Amino acid sequence: MGDTADNIPGAPELVQKTAMKLISEFGSIEELFRNTGKLKGKLSEIIENNRDQIEMSKKLATIEQNVPVELNETALELEVPDAIKIKSSF
Repeated sequence: MGDTADNIPGAPELVQKTAMKLISEFGSIEELFRNTGKLKGKLSEIIENNRDQIEMSKKLATIEQNVPVELNETALELEVPDAIKIKSSF
C-alpha cells in the first residue's frame, strides 16, 4: 500500500484496506505473487503490473536486523573537562 510519510510508493490504486486484506489472506507478498490468478477483477492486473514497485516498497519498509554494530565502551566514558581549554575558548 505504500507509506507517503516515509516516501514508500507501494502500488498505485491499492488502498490500505485492500493491501491488509491481501496480506491477511496470502500471508506474504511472495505468496500473493504466486497466487495472482486467484484475484478478482482489476486487482490481479494492478498487482502484476506493479510487481517491481511492490517488491521495492517491501525492501524499503523492512527493518534490517542483521547489521554489525561495534560498541566501544571506553569511548563512552565520561572525562573531566579541561577548565583551561574551556576558559581560553571564550
